[in-house]
Order: sequence, then structure tokens, then C-alpha cells
Amino acid sequence: MDTEYVTLKNLEVLDKWVKTSRNQYKGTIRRSVWLSEAGTCSPSYEDDDLQDQAAGFAYGWKKINNLDGINGIQWHSWFDHLGDGACLGLRKYADAPHNGEAKPVWTTYQKADTDEEDDYFEQYLSRIGIDSWEGIIQDIP
Repeated sequence: MDTEYVTLKNLEVLDKWVKTSRNQYKGTIRRSVWLSEAGTCSPSYEDDDLQDQAAGFAYGWKKINNLDGINGIQWHSWFDHLGDGACLGLRKYADAPHNGEAKPVWTTYQKADTDEEDDYFEQYLSRIGIDSWEGIIQDIP
């Protein structure tokens, strides 16, 4: 469990940490863990960056739903914000010329936890470099 950062890529570390008795309430009750103000960014509005952002969300979503120590994720922002500089929103800047246009991650977020999730998320497997969602959970010693 030795890591400098916890990211969507290594959430298993946080999952294991929260389930250890020394981190539980009175040693037996798991505390709630919500990934608040979290998300993936699109460094630009180029299609590759937008697709990477959506794929990153899909990957994180699949992990979160397979880790019983993580309750869920609260996305950082609905819209990109000029002051953030990271473009973490589900939609582009609200000002012209983008006018809050939905980014691919918006649709991916909408499909999460629906009957359409598996079919829709499948498009991101090759972008992530995996053949299936099976095996994305790492064993943390």
C-alpha cells in the first residue's frame, strides 16, 4: 500500500486502506469513501484528448464499481472552468464559442450504471489498451 498518490489507476490502494481495521470506526465499521471533486481532464478540445477523458472516466467507473471500499464518485464539475485550467468538466466552457457543448465524457457519464453501460463503454477498451474490463483490479499486497 505504499504509494505517493491515489488516482483512478490505483484505487485499489485506497480500497484496501479503508478496509483495514486501524482505519475503521472502532476497528470494525468501514468509513464511507466518496471520491469528491474527482475526475479526468481533457488538456485540450482535440478529439484525442476528449476521447482520453471519456476513456479515463469509463476506466475509473469500472474500478469504483468493483471496489467495495469506495462508495462512489462525485464529478468535479459539470462545465470546464477557466480558473481551473484542467478542463475537468463534463461539458466545455459555458462561454462562446463553446456554449457548454457536451464533451464525450458527458455521454459516457450518462450511460454509466444503465443497461447501455457495457455496450457503450466497450469502445474505450482499445484506447485504454486492454481487451476487457476483467482483470483491471490489481491485487495490493
